[in-house]
Amino acid sequence: MKLTQRSLLLLLTLLFLPALLVLRPSATQGQTETSRLRLTGAGRGYSENLAVIDLRHFGYRPVSLPASDFSGQSAAVSDAAAYAAIRQSGPAYAAPGSTAGYEITIANYESVTRTVRLTNTLPPELSYIPDSAAGLAYNANTRTLTWQGELAPGQLEYVIEESQLAIPYLNLADFGAPDLCALFRDEAQACDDVTVTFNLGVNGYSATLYGRQLRQLTISSNGLVSGAETAVPGQPQWLPDRAAPNFLLAGLWRDVDMTASGSWHAAILSGLIEDYDVFYAQWHDALW
Repeated sequence: MKLTQRSLLLLLTLLFLPALLVLRPSATQGQTETSRLRLTGAGRGYSENLAVIDLRHFGYRPVSLPASDFSGQSAAVSDAAAYAAIRQSGPAYAAPGSTAGYEITIANYESVTRTVRLTNTLPPELSYIPDSAAGLAYNANTRTLTWQGELAPGQLEYVIEESQLAIPYLNLADFGAPDLCALFRDEAQACDDVTVTFNLGVNGYSATLYGRQLRQLTISSNGLVSGAETAVPGQPQWLPDRAAPNFLLAGLWRDVDMTASGSWHAAILSGLIEDYDVFYAQWHDALW
């Protein structure tokens, strides 16, 4: 996910499982002091000062995000704001005058049939070959291909792919980030089914999640990051779902209890990914 003034990439790690949210840097600098946390209620913490760690000071060299395979723009809109995943693939390069083909795939991951409208805009470097896209209508004035139809119910599942981006696993405790569970343990509370909300906006950050700009993020001890909800149950639910909590990243949604063991950290990392700051949330040695 990318932050605006200072846009952050969000990296969620539970044990050894990562998930990413990208943030983009701006002119405003983040805080360099250790997070100051306070309780706002039973099982809820809040902070306006998130630790900022520059990994270059520890000898790390930033990795670069891989370039996308194809620069054309595609969008899929479905009825009732349903969830339709879209993927576009094609050659990264083509010689002038040659023919290049690319593929667009739309998947319906819901349990009901949805009507979907697809719009694809050709990049200026390409010219459309008439009748080469079966089932799609081409508008030469807008350089767009469109399709509309029904997608049958799909099967909700994880898709596991090899990533070109190699990110090391980091234990934030080694860099001085505080254990979020200590906030609750110090008040004789269990570090179980608890959340901590970080106000990014006061330090010049924002993040975009599912097309919405956020100025705060809430992380749960149960292995997920939320853009809206501040209370998250331990038992996971099917997603997408109209019922809350539903606006979140569920890296590994489990009923995790770190009262007696394990540690839980969050920080903004510079120098991990080239040209980006990273909101990095971590559950280390967590048991469930």
